[in-house]
Amino acid sequence: MNPYILFVGRFAEYKGVDWAIEAFSRISQKSGVRLRLMGDEEDQDSARVKDMVRKLDARDIDVLPFQRNKSELLQQMQQSLFTLVPSRFYENLPNTILESFACGRPVIATNLGSISEIVQDKVNGLLFSYGDMDDFARKMEWLIAHAEPRERMGEAAFSLIQTEYSRERHLEKLMKVFEHVKGVVPELEAVAG
Repeated sequence: MNPYILFVGRFAEYKGVDWAIEAFSRISQKSGVRLRLMGDEEDQDSARVKDMVRKLDARDIDVLPFQRNKSELLQQMQQSLFTLVPSRFYENLPNTILESFACGRPVIATNLGSISEIVQDKVNGLLFSYGDMDDFARKMEWLIAHAEPRERMGEAAFSLIQTEYSRERHLEKLMKVFEHVKGVVPELEAVAG
């Protein structure tokens, strides 16, 4: 099986799937790696993506249905070299990043908003400049060619999930919010009283 890069998500423009195709097409002839786009919903966005792939004559890009079976999706992530999150608009915390990190895979993502708070450049993934397809392509090419740093980034990604995004850590943060609210409510009642 050929090594591959993975994009998972809706094929809506704001998810940046077209950026992934464009940047990958700049390196694909020399990389020996495939790009798997997992998110085909047989809708207008899917038709647009398939048309773009066809026009580029990109034989090393696979357009796959969105995988609703979580274990199959995670297996695809675990077997990938890395995943792509090329968002065009602000997103709070894309699930694809968390799932990829949980599989020990680094992420290349847009340096945009809160995404750069979880994807730490050169630590657990790489960030590319918004709209800069040359930068995006260079980051893909570099991560493909450098297996050791890629694996270290994947280990750092998995470690981050274990320490900052575990159930225990989530519960701890939630309890702090409740404690804060518990302290604020009596103050508000006193002021309103």
